[in-house]
Amino acid sequence: MKLASNDCTWYKENSTGEEKPLARSQHIAITTPKNDRVFIFGGHHSPQARLNDTWILQVKELEWRRVGVDKDNTTN
Repeated sequence: MKLASNDCTWYKENSTGEEKPLARSQHIAITTPKNDRVFIFGGHHSPQARLNDTWILQVKELEWRRVGVDKDNTTN
């Protein structure tokens, strides 16, 4: 999001990575003190699919990386 005195513009960045996280709601997202990484955990992909996965976004490179090896994280 870019904020200016009379304008606010939202745009989607293109990220990289072998895998990318599923879209989700009701998740936890925090940044590191240097704001160079964002950690995302869990949430819901749909009302029936709860996620139990963790992802790291390297902010400078916009690169996603999964933490752990559990690939099937939508099975409840």
